[in-house]
Amino acid sequence: MPARRRDWSPLNLVVSPTGSAASVTVWMNAIDEKLRQSLSAPVFQTWNPVTEPRPEAVEADVAFERPIVDPAAVRAMGKLARCQGRGSLWLVGSYVRCSMPLLENGVTSAIEVAKRLGVDVSDIEYVESRQAKPQPAGGRLVWWAVAAALAVAAVLVAASR
Repeated sequence: MPARRRDWSPLNLVVSPTGSAASVTVWMNAIDEKLRQSLSAPVFQTWNPVTEPRPEAVEADVAFERPIVDPAAVRAMGKLARCQGRGSLWLVGSYVRCSMPLLENGVTSAIEVAKRLGVDVSDIEYVESRQAKPQPAGGRLVWWAVAAALAVAAVLVAASR
């Protein structure tokens, strides 16, 4: 995060001086109402840090690999969709949906299976019509901004090579 707190924003993009690397930090308290209410200290999530944080400030350091959704993966997801429920076997997770493989899609896949099993999910299901009024920070717009910032960072890094 920037040294001066007044310069913090919910989404922060940092590009290295050489333009060879980029990182994104999300100020979680600023985008999630529940975190804002329940945490007394700021919490950040950073991808690909340009500058490593102080070790004592790190709660967890985890490496993740994101799958590449290519034509073969799309075909496999189509086959999986046609098999859902056969033999009473249902699969859920971010890899089940033909979409960006994010945690939110894992939840959405579980909701879809629950609906197919006859479970009333109206209290947790995202419905577009419920989004008529402007949403506070932390709504879907912030996550689209994260994705856009990551895409911009990737383009900047690729262009510098």
